[in-house]
Amino acid sequence: MKFYKLLTLLFSSISLAQVQPPQASTTADFTQIVGLTEIKITYSRPSMKGRKIMGDLVPYGAIWRTGANDNSVISFSDDVLVGNKSLKAGKYSIYTRPEKSNWEVYFYNKIDNSGLPKPWDESLIAASLTVKTKSVSEARENFTISIESINNDGAFIRLAWEKTEINIPLSV
Repeated sequence: MKFYKLLTLLFSSISLAQVQPPQASTTADFTQIVGLTEIKITYSRPSMKGRKIMGDLVPYGAIWRTGANDNSVISFSDDVLVGNKSLKAGKYSIYTRPEKSNWEVYFYNKIDNSGLPKPWDESLIAASLTVKTKSVSEARENFTISIESINNDGAFIRLAWEKTEINIPLSV
């Protein structure tokens, strides 16, 4: 009988050791078809948790990894235009340089580093553009990337957190 109790205790301990708590910034992963182009985005969603975000946790004028944990990664099955910049089919990390009135958005060729590349390599920027910010009345608790205003020719890639959002024009 002691043997069975020992086995039960052993297996219970092993089972408990495998339980992993969720990350503070959960991962989001989605695919959206725009026209005939498949767009896939994987990113982490940090929370406000009562903190001031824009200009504080995410400082103005500094390059931000645009999310948390690993890089935010976007892939396109076909060549696209972001703003008026050509972007080849493939995978890119999304980085931004937030300011109060606009953000510079970078589509970066290297996706396998976590956080900001050290050193930052301008030659790995596949495309960049500047997008005006928009203030929204209702605060968004979690950082969110979405694809909005979808039609056969394009959409907007929306980045939103706290009371700020940007809409990156996308043409397919």
